[in-house]
Amino acid sequence: MLFRKDNLADRKILISYFGYILLTVYLGYFLFWIYDNISLFLCSDLFTELMFADLQAKTKDFFVETWFYSTEIRVINMQLVYTPLFLIFNDWEKILFVGIFIWMLIYVFSFLFLYRRLKLSMTWFPYFSVILICPLNWEYIYFVEAGNYYLPFLCITMWTLALMLPILDKEKNKKWVLASNALLSVILAFVSS
Repeated sequence: MLFRKDNLADRKILISYFGYILLTVYLGYFLFWIYDNISLFLCSDLFTELMFADLQAKTKDFFVETWFYSTEIRVINMQLVYTPLFLIFNDWEKILFVGIFIWMLIYVFSFLFLYRRLKLSMTWFPYFSVILICPLNWEYIYFVEAGNYYLPFLCITMWTLALMLPILDKEKNKKWVLASNALLSVILAFVSS
């Protein structure tokens, strides 16, 4: 029969596999495009962030006292990814590309954390992930995906929302789970300035 239950389960698996293939191909294409056009994203703002990460790597200090810039207060930011990369690579374009790759993975896994907390069907997760990382316009690519200016904050927002969701279901969760989720949410809000 065409609509047997086991046949529907097989279809969901096929749909899911196709979605993960689509996500992998799209992410690969997007990263290849970024790699090919990396010079378009190097500007004074991004250089400043990379210089700060380079200084942190050279001084081996996360809180550099000689640096005065607006992002100095931010604890969770691009430097969490870029500073260790300066310890591995010397080429700024390579550091930027690998950093973008890492942040895109963090972005997708942050979305996965929120998606699972929403208890949605995992069959459709890869499709929603493609929509999430699909560039809507040049500004989205520049400020969110390639420049990573807002990507850390989008990830933190997803983590915070995912941690706050159990609070809505007070009857099923113990008080210590609710309190720890609330505390983690407050800490994430604080460190994201």
